[in-house]
Amino acid sequence: MGVRSARKIHRDTKIPLSTISNQLKKLRTQGSLQRRQGNGRKRKIDAKCARALGQFIRRNSEVTLHELTEKLQNQCKLTVSTSTISRHLNRLEYLNEPYSHFACRPRC
Repeated sequence: MGVRSARKIHRDTKIPLSTISNQLKKLRTQGSLQRRQGNGRKRKIDAKCARALGQFIRRNSEVTLHELTEKLQNQCKLTVSTSTISRHLNRLEYLNEPYSHFACRPRC
């Protein structure tokens, strides 16, 4: 493909010139167009606590969010809200239904 100017790329693709200029600048400075990793807030529930959550749920599938909060507080010394645990379980695609082990995951 070779080296082309931002204006030529803009004419050929109809992508805004400022977008092309910004991407070319990023390519020159960083060497790639990928987003930099490591920005943003770190998750409160780390891998160790996530494993503990999974074990709690496997042992008792009818455990409540409040009980999970207390267990994380006692075992992992981690204070989180029930909303945080709920979001974490949703991200892992846990289903809150009877007979959920027969249910299909949303991406089937």
